[in-house]
Amino acid sequence: MPNPHGLRDMPVFTMSLTMSRKTKIIIAAAVVVFLAGIAVLVRYVKPLVPTSSVRVIYSEGEEFKDDAAAYKRLFRRNVVFLYFPGARSAPKWWGIDFNGMTIYPLHPPSRIFSLHYVVTGKPVGMSIDSAAQSDEWTWQFTKNEASFSKNGFACMVQVKSRR
Repeated sequence: MPNPHGLRDMPVFTMSLTMSRKTKIIIAAAVVVFLAGIAVLVRYVKPLVPTSSVRVIYSEGEEFKDDAAAYKRLFRRNVVFLYFPGARSAPKWWGIDFNGMTIYPLHPPSRIFSLHYVVTGKPVGMSIDSAAQSDEWTWQFTKNEASFSKNGFACMVQVKSRR
């Protein structure tokens, strides 16, 4: 019987009619595993995004450098991650928590291509004012600034004002 709208009858592909029960179960299990993997990534892997909300100046000896990069975790803005590519006398990665008034050296974050990310739940570092630190750091916090130094390495981080 011809279609009343003048269109040809075309077969409609429906997987549910052509697949066996075993194949449906395998596909459903694969979808559940994929969604569980995405949920784990969203829960425990936090990408770092560049931020311009802080100004970072650091020096080693008499040489001031302006190649520092500042990052914040996506959707969590309380900790600033600092990367000093030219640092020779101090760790290259640091974390500054302005709310908790802590500064700590970090293990380098993981990286995929140019995306840096941290895994939550993994120890990130030890505060520089911890009793377990064997060497002395000098550090200071004000409302919008943090600074720390030791052995010729000095850094000042300033939160830019929001206007």
